[in-house]
Amino acid sequence: MRLPTQSAPSRAALHYTAAIMLKNLILCLKLALVFAAIVFFAKALQYLIFNGGLSGEFYDYLFFRK
Repeated sequence: MRLPTQSAPSRAALHYTAAIMLKNLILCLKLALVFAAIVFFAKALQYLIFNGGLSGEFYDYLFFRK
């Protein structure tokens, strides 16, 4: 009499796992992008506050022309 053995995961289960991992990766990338935008906006606002007004120099800083 043979004992039942643990078989390898099915192909469908592997695809399901890969899909979940891909969704999580995309979510992490979106969150990183939002965080980077918030940090950049904060730096631009800080530059505005400490250097006074919407001068041409602010736009140089904003569009990386400096």
